Amino acid sequence: MKEGTLEILRDDKSPYQSPNTRLVSAARAVNFNWGNNAPFTDAFEEKDDGSVERTVTWCMDGDQSVEFVYAKRTEEGKLVACEEKIKFTEFRKRYTDLEWCRSNPDHPIAYLRAAHFHHARMLKAIHGLPRHQVVKRGNRKVSIPTDISEEERKKLLSYLK
Repeated sequence: MKEGTLEILRDDKSPYQSPNTRLVSAARAVNFNWGNNAPFTDAFEEKDDGSVERTVTWCMDGDQSVEFVYAKRTEEGKLVACEEKIKFTEFRKRYTDLEWCRSNPDHPIAYLRAAHFHHARMLKAIHGLPRHQVVKRGNRKVSIPTDISEEERKKLLSYLK
């Protein structure tokens, strides 16, 4: 087991739903290391009353620093080179602070958070949309939603004649 400081992120949400999963994936994208050789656990505990309690845990290296080099626009509109080294604790603080991200839109952490936000939003928007069947006849194509009536389907297919 690696010695040093562990940064532990824990909650009771599915790793597919947890904001900690997005935080950890952003941290890994900028080269933060796992905290040990078992960086993730998804555990269930059955309580005396019969209920089940879930605990999802991520472990990150708390001693490691990652360097960020980026360009920031000044109030006068000029680009200035910036560089800094931060530990996971600071990364976590900034990533989870929406106001910090809004105040530092040129920082890579703000980009990471925005990408995760928009990815989740996009998945929510397209979830449940019907697939389309593309039908081609000659040089013509029509895209037919799979959830329409047979009458609507026939009308769309009539455009291929």
